[in-house]
Amino acid sequence: MMNTKKTLACPILLLVWSIFFPVPNAGASPDDSLQVLKQEAEAGNPRAQDRLAHLYMRGLGVPNELKKAAFWYQKAATNGNLDAQRNLGWLFWRGKGVSKDPLRAKKWLVKAALSGDAKAMNLLGVLFLSDKDPRDLGRGVTWLKKGARAGNRESMFNLGSLYDRGLGVPLDYSQAARWWKKAAFRGDTAAETGLGDLYEKGLGVPRDYGKASYWEEKAASAGNPLAREAVRVGPWSPVVSGTGGERRAPPLPRPEKALNRKKKRVVPVAKNVTGVLSSDPSSELALLRKEIDRLESRQIQKPSEKLLPVSADHPAYHLLPRKEDYAVVVGVETYPGGIPQAPFADRDARSVYRHLVALGVPPDHIRLLFDGLATRGGIDASLRWLSKNVTKRSTVYFYYSGHGVPGAKGESDLAPFGVLPEDLADTAYPLSRLVKRLSRSGAAQTLVILDACFSGAGPRSLLLSRRPVFVRREAPAVSSVIVLAASGPDQESRVFPAKRHGLLTYYLLRGLNGRASRDGHLTVDSLYRYVRSRVSGEAHLLNGEQTPRLETGNERLLSMKIR
Repeated sequence: MMNTKKTLACPILLLVWSIFFPVPNAGASPDDSLQVLKQEAEAGNPRAQDRLAHLYMRGLGVPNELKKAAFWYQKAATNGNLDAQRNLGWLFWRGKGVSKDPLRAKKWLVKAALSGDAKAMNLLGVLFLSDKDPRDLGRGVTWLKKGARAGNRESMFNLGSLYDRGLGVPLDYSQAARWWKKAAFRGDTAAETGLGDLYEKGLGVPRDYGKASYWEEKAASAGNPLAREAVRVGPWSPVVSGTGGERRAPPLPRPEKALNRKKKRVVPVAKNVTGVLSSDPSSELALLRKEIDRLESRQIQKPSEKLLPVSADHPAYHLLPRKEDYAVVVGVETYPGGIPQAPFADRDARSVYRHLVALGVPPDHIRLLFDGLATRGGIDASLRWLSKNVTKRSTVYFYYSGHGVPGAKGESDLAPFGVLPEDLADTAYPLSRLVKRLSRSGAAQTLVILDACFSGAGPRSLLLSRRPVFVRREAPAVSSVIVLAASGPDQESRVFPAKRHGLLTYYLLRGLNGRASRDGHLTVDSLYRYVRSRVSGEAHLLNGEQTPRLETGNERLLSMKIR
């Protein structure tokens, strides 16, 4: 069977006849095959009648004549052919080759559905949803549930959309996620996009930016235009996290989403509904109809192959996925309790996330922690997740952008969201604890990158004037872990306001984009040398000193290949 989505001008109406029928006898002469097919059809063979109708419907080897298609579908349907019954029902519903007749459409679709045809169940459910009679709304839901339970992918998507909207069923995002997940596992790109949206918002499922990106990128790679836009914007964007309005859908040749006005959230539109929604302007379906019309009436633009500019923020490369690799990315810019912000930490983490995906780390293998997710407990939970998933062949990346703080006994601590200056012992995150837990994950090699300051001074440090500052070492030496820190123990870790990044992160991103490559290869050592040179030079221009440090207990890790 062929996939209907790639052959239909309007994606909401998925019924494409070619999926239901094989091409007649490809090995024989076309004329001979057609004559044999006509003879069998005239002799009363219902399968031959159905296949002949299909040829007339598609204009394959015969003129494209809908009336003849309807004639042969009628013959085959009367003789009990389920495909023909379903197809004939659709013709009466749409008025193709026959007069439009919803009652006769329901008659034939019911016949096929009662005989176990899951596709007919889906069509019947959508047909009932399009009726003005409010009683038919419940009938439509019933048939969609039957189609979904029978394994029909479109029914699964549509049922999930109803739960997502609270249309005919209680509003239940967990049920929406359940049915969209079933459809997504069957390759439905609209369901993949909707599922990613739920993971972005934490609706019905735990908020998980990695899974959100995984599903949206999966749909985007299959050509879904709205998924491409979601990938371009990114699940980390303020416009989808509630701080900057809502993500706007671009002009689309195949509109597969509409705006849910109540939640101000982009959600998929139920399939097979276009053109058959209620005309009652006060109804939910009529509002959906108007939204679909608005999307379809926009000027169609061909999606650009180059969605993102080449800059430090966006990768200029893309490597094949490496399924063994994992990452945790932490960005804490806004702290509660009157603690000053860590400038640009949010932007740092977003950009590093993009580069990790480009390096081949699968999106669902990355835990992305911002602000309220980046608590001490959130970091611990991510490290436990790593230990359960990495293998002896894995490369692990841990990136942190935010405040640092001088810890107890001259050590260094990270300042996660919720840190309390008066209670650092229980709220800060010791760097020694981080390295210890990463070393126990079992990964072959782990690169830790810290754009934070542990000297107690500067924009990336949690200021503590009540005690002297002395940091003995940035991290304990562990054979499988290498740590790149933004500065030395008595230096500030600066930001680069002109580039809106931490100084270390900005040159890290430029290095990943090829500036640090040697002979076409990028290793930890070449990346470090490039970053150290550029960061220290820029710091001098800013009348200060900042020299990144690299610490490891295993010199072999210096030759660790990044790309």
